[in-house]
Amino acid sequence: FRIGFGSFVDKTVMPYVSTVPKKLQEPCSKCAAPFGYKNVLPLTTQTGSFTRELNEQAISGNLDAPEGGFDAMMQVAVCTQQIGWRNGSTHLLVFSTDSSFHYAGDGKLGGIVTPNDGRCHLDDDMMYT
Repeated sequence: FRIGFGSFVDKTVMPYVSTVPKKLQEPCSKCAAPFGYKNVLPLTTQTGSFTRELNEQAISGNLDAPEGGFDAMMQVAVCTQQIGWRNGSTHLLVFSTDSSFHYAGDGKLGGIVTPNDGRCHLDDDMMYT
């Protein structure tokens, strides 16, 4: 088997996260900067790498109760090369969160009016914002 790890917070615009510059860097004491989704560890057979990455994660924060998990799930599904999905294999995604998720159309509150295009938008740092 192969295992990977990704993390998500929320859409990085108001009213989902504070756009005060200091809060964009550190939304709460000792918290990581908010982001949409990050592919922390592409799929690998190195289970020790998974454990290490998981243990090194810092929490982050957003302003509203729902989170951007569906944006993250979309990127995991469509960024096959970056995630490391193999053709013909069974793909299993374990989704864990402490809150609910944004629904289609919620982005309008933050000025996001174009529906998701179903394409991979991970940058060279494996980030989606």
